[in-house]
Order: sequence, then structure tokens, then C-alpha cells
Amino acid sequence: MKSLQAIFNANWKSSDAGFLLRTDLVVSPNSEMVLASFIRDHVKVFIEKEKMGDNKVVLEVLRSEGAD
Repeated sequence: MKSLQAIFNANWKSSDAGFLLRTDLVVSPNSEMVLASFIRDHVKVFIEKEKMGDNKVVLEVLRSEGAD
């Protein structure tokens, strides 16, 4: 939760969030492989994304893991 709060606050102030340990949070453009691994490794995943788009890697992993 601290990572998410730090990222939100940095974004709000238009500043850099710096390096934070993010073991349960994937934040980044072009993070398809990290996100795919995260989905495979967890029983339940909640995804908040502005646009899901046509990300074939992530969508295929979601389908294979039985996502609704």
C-alpha cells in the first residue's frame, strides 16, 4: 500500500516516485512479461488499468488462468 500511495502522491505533484520495492504492484508501460508472471503466480489478481488495449501477452495469460 505504501508503494501505491507514494506513486499517487508523486503523480499528483508531477514528481518522481523514486525506487520502491513493489512485490505486489506492477506499474509501468511495457511491463507485459512482469504482469504475465504476476498473474500466473497469484490465485486472485485485481487489475486496475485505464485501457486494457490489445495486449496479446496479458490477455492470453488472463484467458489461460480462467479470467472472467
